[in-house]
Amino acid sequence: MAVQYRHRQRGTVALAALAAVTAFYLILCVWIGASVPKTQSGLLLSAIAVLIILAPLAWYLSSMTVVVANDELRWHFGFGRGWRIARLEIESTTIAPHRWIGGYGVRWYGPERWVYIVSGRDTVEVRLKQGGWRRLGTDDPQGLLKALSSNEQHLTTSHA
Repeated sequence: MAVQYRHRQRGTVALAALAAVTAFYLILCVWIGASVPKTQSGLLLSAIAVLIILAPLAWYLSSMTVVVANDELRWHFGFGRGWRIARLEIESTTIAPHRWIGGYGVRWYGPERWVYIVSGRDTVEVRLKQGGWRRLGTDDPQGLLKALSSNEQHLTTSHA
């Protein structure tokens, strides 16, 4: 399995959003704790709980890596679980915009339609032969599309 393309995108939007939420929550805890001293221990415990939950989430969404190989397309967030699609299952590919209001991370858009994105507004839509699609967020849509297109041509000519 020869790798034709590998690209890692930093999850700047997701990390910035998580940092902003964490900072807001900690400032709120300090403010309430200073105003109502009896709540300090409870606020401290809740702040620790929030950090325990958000730190792994930030680590997970810190980046997304996409790999195009001869026989498959693979992607994963951070160092987490990965997904893959056999190249023979791909019908077509195109660049598709992603509005920020759609959110970041893993998003479900209906049966067999998923978006995986950590930052930015560009995705490459991979349409599947059995129906549905996967949109992969990237800051290099042209490079990913070119790698997927050359791979499609390679597969169709080598199996002819």
